Amino acid sequence: MASDKMHILSSCRGWTKEFILILFLGITSIFCNLCINEHSYALFTPTLSASIDNSSSSVNGNQVINSTDRTTEIPLRLTVNTTNRTGYTATISSSSENTALTNSSPSASDKINSISSAAALNSLHNNTWGYKVASEANYNPIPSLNSPATFLQTTTKTNGSESNNLSFGMKLSSSLESGSYENTLVITVVSNPYEQQAVIGERLHDKIGMISLRLVGYALAERYTNIHHIKWCTGLDPSKVSTYKRIDSDESDYPVYMWMDFDNSTLYFCSESNKVYFNKNSQEAFSMLENLEDIDLSHFSTEKVENMHGMFIYAKKITSLDLSGFNTKNVTNMSGLFSSMENLKQLNLSSFNTSNVKNMSSMFYGMRGIDTLDLSNLDTNSVTDMSNMFTDVENVRELNLSNFNTSKVYDMNHMFSGMKKLERITFGPNFSTSRVNDMDRMFSGLSKLKTLDLSNFDTTNVTEMSGMFSYDVILNDLKLGSNFITENVTDMSYMFAGICDLASIDLSTFNTPRLRIAGNMFSLIDEDDQLVACPNGDKLQKIYAVNDFNISKIRQTSGIFTGREKLRGGAGSFLSDPSTADKTWLRIDDPTNGRPGYFTRKP
Repeated sequence: MASDKMHILSSCRGWTKEFILILFLGITSIFCNLCINEHSYALFTPTLSASIDNSSSSVNGNQVINSTDRTTEIPLRLTVNTTNRTGYTATISSSSENTALTNSSPSASDKINSISSAAALNSLHNNTWGYKVASEANYNPIPSLNSPATFLQTTTKTNGSESNNLSFGMKLSSSLESGSYENTLVITVVSNPYEQQAVIGERLHDKIGMISLRLVGYALAERYTNIHHIKWCTGLDPSKVSTYKRIDSDESDYPVYMWMDFDNSTLYFCSESNKVYFNKNSQEAFSMLENLEDIDLSHFSTEKVENMHGMFIYAKKITSLDLSGFNTKNVTNMSGLFSSMENLKQLNLSSFNTSNVKNMSSMFYGMRGIDTLDLSNLDTNSVTDMSNMFTDVENVRELNLSNFNTSKVYDMNHMFSGMKKLERITFGPNFSTSRVNDMDRMFSGLSKLKTLDLSNFDTTNVTEMSGMFSYDVILNDLKLGSNFITENVTDMSYMFAGICDLASIDLSTFNTPRLRIAGNMFSLIDEDDQLVACPNGDKLQKIYAVNDFNISKIRQTSGIFTGREKLRGGAGSFLSDPSTADKTWLRIDDPTNGRPGYFTRKP
């Protein structure tokens, strides 16, 4: 520990009611020992310096007493400069248990006492004082030596010198005895504890590609796919040092190495530290490792990670993944985290803290091998993007989202698309869609789903509904509530295409002033222009509406009703070839007035 002190005294004479505030600055820094390892790699040594601009302050008591409110404020600036990566802590206290400004005359009995609780300057009692930092409105009591108060705590190194402003405030009374009122305050600045760390640098994916690159024939090379195992080194092997690749970041205190054992298709990570931190940007760290069978994550920490986008994407052969040691409290991006892990059988997310995650798009995309997903521990309060979140999770039969809070989500396109075996989906009271603008193919291809209750969906801001329920072939019960608003929707193409078992569709809340694309909206045509094979035949007979569709802006209208042989308008109108029906048939049937349509007026 180190400390520097300054002591300046000013004198007071005669009858003037003047006191002097004397400040001592004690600077204490906890330093890391300078260590050199066997490879002559110097560990980081933090530094700290601090100073104040006003170590001795005097106030003329007469000027204060004769002022309107009899108060004054004494400014002080604390300047700190530290390279310590965890920042510093500053405390303040009196140099003794006495917190009052005491008259230096032995015969005087008056004191200027510390305030007893936080208060604004104009609320101070007579003959009291306190301190505050610039960001605070109220003054605080002066702490005693044995009970110092922390007034500033940072978490990172300073960017050069960092200034912090304090002030001391007091209120005096006209009856205060003349003399010099003094106390000594101690400000202590201490560097926060720092643990030497091994930290991986950015672009780990690229570095893995470089170290795994090997020629396998004339003008042919392989990389990534030749990695079957990822393991931890038990120790650095001097005989292999020349084959090690250094991958630590500039902030790392220890070197971190990788080396590739081509004979055993194994990638090793090595460090003298037993714990290695992933970089805050760990995007696609282990992506494209299509033949990876197992990975030892027991020596890795994710505490610093903010970006996990695609971290394990396309790790198709992994069947189990131990994430119990993952600390995800700082992660904001989990998009594509487990995407295309086709053979992963189980996924335990109980250790995950997702309170800061904003992006969960494609998080579970293409996880075809998993049949259950326990999402009860996921905190989605901060998430804004859930597009493709569960796309092609083909074997999950039940999805419970009762704990999901989606109040900030704006994108849900393809969210559940391609969940071929999904039979039940549960939404909780906080599954809000009020901010969502894209629901393109949100429920498309749910070929085992029979019922879907969206009565609580608010679609006021949605602009895209293309293919929203397309190819849900056995869906026979679809509930759209009063807030299923379509005023801003521009694209409804394929919205109800390929739904076979739904006997009627209720569009009573639909209003289409901005609709531009309506092609194949109700058709039985797939996107390859082939008729959908309905296992129980086509059952759609009625489409209920309150009003005709506003078709003034519709430009794309091909095949709106193609294949709907059983569909009839309210008065019985239909075409022998439904594919020839143009956009004018998007209206309530009124053949008497020459306005046939495929809609039936809602009773």
